[in-house]
Amino acid sequence: MFKGTAGARAFMQFLASAEGQSILAGDRGSSVYSIDKNFRDSGLYAGRPGGVVDQRIAREISEADRLCFDASDLMPATMRSAFYRAVLEYVREPARLDEILERLEAVRAQLAGPPPTEAWASFACVAP
Repeated sequence: MFKGTAGARAFMQFLASAEGQSILAGDRGSSVYSIDKNFRDSGLYAGRPGGVVDQRIAREISEADRLCFDASDLMPATMRSAFYRAVLEYVREPARLDEILERLEAVRAQLAGPPPTEAWASFACVAP
């Protein structure tokens, strides 16, 4: 939420509701997980290919003591976009790894501040 307006707050409440999360999950067979126990047990996964696996993943997420995200969740948007592009380029042409990494470092260098440290990565884990 970028601005704490009444409309933005109402929208966030809707997204957090069972109805909002069911709409986000849609009916397209995509895997959607929520830490909301009510959403996990709502029957959304029933009848889907992999539904039993999806239900187990959702249960483990909602019962976890800590949730850890990957580094791209912590990257500034410019870096994250470059990273996603780089992953796709690497899958297509692994021999270009050095060139791809150099380009990623160039993007990182344009961002303010020093390179990330190990302490920076510890923010990826949070209590739900």
